[in-house]
Amino acid sequence: MKNITLFLFLLVFSIGFSQNAPITFETGAFGSTWSFATFENGSGAGYSKVANPFPSGINNSATVGKFVAGTSASNAAPYAGFESAHASGANGIGTFTLSASNSIIKIMVYKTVISDVAIKFAIGNGGAQPEIKVANTKINEWEELTFDFSGKIGLFETINIDQIIFFLDFNARTVETTSYFDNVSFSAKPAATAPTIAAPTPIPAAANVISLFSDAYTNVTVDNWRADWGQSGNVLSDIQVAGNNTKKYTDLTYFGVITEANKIDASSMLNFHIDVWTPDVTTFKIKIVDFGADGAYQGGDDKEFEITRTLTLSGWNSLEIPLSEFTGLTTKAHIAQFVFSGSAGTIFIDNVYFNKVAIVAPPAAAPYAPVTFETGEYGSTWVLTSFDNPSGGSTASLLASNPNKTGINASNTAAKFTALVAGAWYTGFETAHASGTNGIGTFTLNETNSTVKIMVYKDVISKVGIKFARPDGGSTGEITVTNTKINEWEELTFNFASKIGEGVSAGIDQMIIFPDFIPEGTTRSADHVCYVDNITFSAKIAAPVAATAPTVAAPTPPARAVADVKSLYSDAYAVYKAGDWCKCWGQSTDVTEELIATNNTRKLSNFNYQGITLPGAEVFDLSDMTTMHVDLWSSIATSVKINLINPGPVESGVTLTIAPGWNSFDMTLNAANFPGINFSNVFQMSLSSTPSGTSVYLDNFYFYKSTVVVAPTEPTVAAPTPATAPANVISMFSNAYANVPVTTWRTDWSVGSSLTDLQIAGNDTKKYTNLNYFGVDVTGTIDASQMLYFHIDVWTTDLTAFRVKLVDFGANGVYQGGDDVEFEVTRTPTLSGWNSYDIPFSDFTGLSTRGHIAQLVMSGTPAGTVYIDNVYFSKVATILNVTNFEASRVMMYPNPVTNYLTIEADSAIEKVSFYTILGQEVLVKNPKSNSTTIQTSELSKGVYIVRTLVDGKVITTKMIKE
Repeated sequence: MKNITLFLFLLVFSIGFSQNAPITFETGAFGSTWSFATFENGSGAGYSKVANPFPSGINNSATVGKFVAGTSASNAAPYAGFESAHASGANGIGTFTLSASNSIIKIMVYKTVISDVAIKFAIGNGGAQPEIKVANTKINEWEELTFDFSGKIGLFETINIDQIIFFLDFNARTVETTSYFDNVSFSAKPAATAPTIAAPTPIPAAANVISLFSDAYTNVTVDNWRADWGQSGNVLSDIQVAGNNTKKYTDLTYFGVITEANKIDASSMLNFHIDVWTPDVTTFKIKIVDFGADGAYQGGDDKEFEITRTLTLSGWNSLEIPLSEFTGLTTKAHIAQFVFSGSAGTIFIDNVYFNKVAIVAPPAAAPYAPVTFETGEYGSTWVLTSFDNPSGGSTASLLASNPNKTGINASNTAAKFTALVAGAWYTGFETAHASGTNGIGTFTLNETNSTVKIMVYKDVISKVGIKFARPDGGSTGEITVTNTKINEWEELTFNFASKIGEGVSAGIDQMIIFPDFIPEGTTRSADHVCYVDNITFSAKIAAPVAATAPTVAAPTPPARAVADVKSLYSDAYAVYKAGDWCKCWGQSTDVTEELIATNNTRKLSNFNYQGITLPGAEVFDLSDMTTMHVDLWSSIATSVKINLINPGPVESGVTLTIAPGWNSFDMTLNAANFPGINFSNVFQMSLSSTPSGTSVYLDNFYFYKSTVVVAPTEPTVAAPTPATAPANVISMFSNAYANVPVTTWRTDWSVGSSLTDLQIAGNDTKKYTNLNYFGVDVTGTIDASQMLYFHIDVWTTDLTAFRVKLVDFGANGVYQGGDDVEFEVTRTPTLSGWNSYDIPFSDFTGLSTRGHIAQLVMSGTPAGTVYIDNVYFSKVATILNVTNFEASRVMMYPNPVTNYLTIEADSAIEKVSFYTILGQEVLVKNPKSNSTTIQTSELSKGVYIVRTLVDGKVITTKMIKE
């Protein structure tokens, strides 16, 4: 009875995790009771189950599915179709994962038009891989179509599939079409019986090779490629595979290759190489025979030895065998015969040669890394196959010289991949399967190797993807990381820890890299050149252990006049009214006092809600205050709501969103935040936590009134110091660089604009007063044709518009010589703070040439005063060392940043947006408070633009992520 129970359990389990198929619609069979929902079909009738109207040919079944596709005029989409229900047990496709055993889907269709039929699958959350399309080739006749989903194996949206979606007429329609379908089946992808791509192109230099057979080298003379020694079978055919000469042997038992007339002296060689492809031979033996110094067969000094290799089926096996393994072959100067044998079957061979290139010894275990591509190291002899660039595969060598041996990568060699405009959005390259040390090796993702790092040098900002695959085609699915630098080496980190333990994480023997992984369905506007180098594997990145209590005190509040603050709880101020925090509201909350770094802190444990009361008719009179402040810390709570309560009661408040670490909140006391509240008559307050039952630490709970901030009338801090490398800059005025000669910084045709050269905090600065416009004349001309940006730092108290015009005198270098070009851009400066402008040359749309820039013209409105510094052209946007921007409005620290960035303002911060230097938005937060701390640990290293929205104005600065 126990065995029967176990069998039934296993049967139910296996059914629960496999697809329900074949789908035949016959009574009692899959499909007969299923519900299919029609979508995007306008007035078309959609799906129904009907009797087979055309029982003939390959399909005489009784029942089939029918789909009437609507017309475009009735608002039917070209992709109109129908889908099974999610998670519907036996009344649907079931829940399953694509694998090598079920990735071939076949469907019979009967159609009246030739058009694409498409199928795709979806998971419970609606995620899906793109549909696969196959066009029918027959009309008014049943036809079976085959859909190969093996390329989708391992992708996230093909795990735990529970829905199938059909598109029987994937086409824009002017008339309704009726299509029938039946007998949907799932099966394994059949193994290939012959290679479709050529053997990998050998890498060793010709000077290091003695070749018997290879298109890559000049071959020595071979007497016979199939010696007649009385063996049966062994039919030899000389064929081409993808244009490459290849030898095919069928009915293999053994065959000999003879070089007796021209014996081979391999005494200086180190390895014997052969590429073998087979659909059915698992054991392959190689014997090498040396006739000795007398050169005669069985002359008394013959030597021979045989080694055995196990072959991977239906793929090229590149066997690189050290001659030291042929232990009985003690002489190698008169090699006259080779004997190849194995289990019966068919083999294809290519690239048979000796070479004297040392084989890199494998480490204790795969993956074989670091992959450096340097001679004698991993990657140097690997066959890297490009795919879908624009189509098919290519084994042309990707090894190239390092384009920039500076910064973090001074190596000599890297892999170079050019993603073509015509290439697929997912184009890339891959290592060979099961190629020993000539590939990544066979390994399992685990705690010791799941962090993968790779250096890239690219001319474009885009995603880089990596995935790993097994011999059966199953893969981990790619993980992508976006580079943040162009024309500079950068190291990216890929965390595969989430893949540990998945079925596709074991038996990995291939690495696939997508250097320019653009959005699906898009195309490149230009070819993108990408270099890859120094691929390493290291231990799993440990997830940070969340602290359960703060270890540092809350930020110390600023000193305030006694009349400017009313404090309930803070070591910084005298208590105005502490209130009663009793456990008398029916709450679960326990209130205790703790010292955090010598600072008194209030802890709310088991926190659901907490009240604060005053005795008798006493009230909190907050009418003379403008702002409420509180510091909160929690590792679990996501938000805390604070309500002010008037008698009645009238209760309203603000919800404060909590991030990891101390959160400082300053909320304006107004009707927007506390609607309906009379601030002079607050007799109670309440706090509540989401979720409930958490622990929250509270400090510096007080109310204060803001003092008037007087905007400075001149800068007291120098303009930010640029950190762009001098090699990328042509500077006209900056203490950070050597400047090119400038004839004058105020031409005699300038209007107004008296010029003063001064120092601010020790930094040379130019001050223009009564600004209308002023000109700058360059000594000679500046060739900025290789530059990408014009940079200037501007500080003003009164200009609302600041304009920059660049003038190029053209190839003749003469003012008004007939080929002058110029263009002016306008910027709106924020007042009383440094504005750092990196203006792309693409904004100067009329400046069609930049090889002979001779003049700058700057102007502003209304007439006023402007300070300028750091005037230069650059190839990259400026990196700033320190950020204290708009000092009177916003502060951001630390910068550079690692894990957390704090931004403070004198008004509520409405929105914070982070962009890469090429303008891609990567992070957005909406703090709605005067201070916020933002987690930045997920951002890649590099330079970002941070745009902070305060009081309807955007303040922009640079942030460096380390």
